[in-house]
Amino acid sequence: MPALQRLPRRATSRGFSIPLMYGFNHAGAMVSSLVNVNHRNEYRLKAGADVSKAHARRVWTFRDNEHMLLALNEWLAGGSSYPFLTAFLGIAVGFISTPAGVAWSVFFAAMDNARSNLSAQCFARVADQLWMVEAVGLDDGAPVYMRQIWLVDPLRNGNSGPPASSWCIAEDRYEVAL
Repeated sequence: MPALQRLPRRATSRGFSIPLMYGFNHAGAMVSSLVNVNHRNEYRLKAGADVSKAHARRVWTFRDNEHMLLALNEWLAGGSSYPFLTAFLGIAVGFISTPAGVAWSVFFAAMDNARSNLSAQCFARVADQLWMVEAVGLDDGAPVYMRQIWLVDPLRNGNSGPPASSWCIAEDRYEVAL
């Protein structure tokens, strides 16, 4: 078993959206250089993988107002919202039954609150980049594969680059078989 370092604390509690992962996986850009995943979602360390350090690579650059830029920003904002439909249905349910209308209102108030808690404080723009950082290390004594997705703006902050202009927008951790 290789000597594993302790992984840092989670940078964010939010995992990356599976549809976005597939969308950004153009030409295998999001494929791990450290682990293989089988059909049962079991993570195994690749032969010869260097686990002594974290690996980072750029996986996407936004060139124009493309679909993936819009999809990422919608995800960063917490998803779609339909306030007019919600209000209309709330009023309609209220006419049918007052307790149901109250339950409807409470449910959608909770959803809006969850949406605001999932919302990131940054949005992608043209020329921004997505970077994937991955490492294998110990988390609570168990070997774990960590994948972080970073939004990097190389032009923001006077071209200072990361870390001043980068945000960890997603992090996933999976137990890995060595």
